[in-house]
Amino acid sequence: MSVGIANGAHPAPAPAPAPTTGVLPDVLRATMRQHAAGVAVITTRTEHGDEPVGFCATSLNSVTLDPPTVSFAVATGSTSGAAWLTAAHGIVHLLRSDQTAVASAFARTGPEKFAGPTELGYS
Repeated sequence: MSVGIANGAHPAPAPAPAPTTGVLPDVLRATMRQHAAGVAVITTRTEHGDEPVGFCATSLNSVTLDPPTVSFAVATGSTSGAAWLTAAHGIVHLLRSDQTAVASAFARTGPEKFAGPTELGYS
């Protein structure tokens, strides 16, 4: 850990480095251009990490390229919305046009959306 000087007198911890996303700005730009009006499934885990939650989103937007940042809207009264109030991270899954079954599954409420491809009829 590095230490900086606060007010010229007392050592203070240096700010933590920003987490690395592993996404290059040019890759995010190209991806968002190809997925301009597409559908995404956005997932995370509940506060204690014991249950996955996810929802189907059409509100995904690119905010900045450096650092790569996206935004989305979710109802805070939903299970997913409540989980995002405490989530440290999550995953954005950009869907292809042939993945309507996945979009339909995540547009519903309940944990069965994580059942898997065989149970939901998609592969």
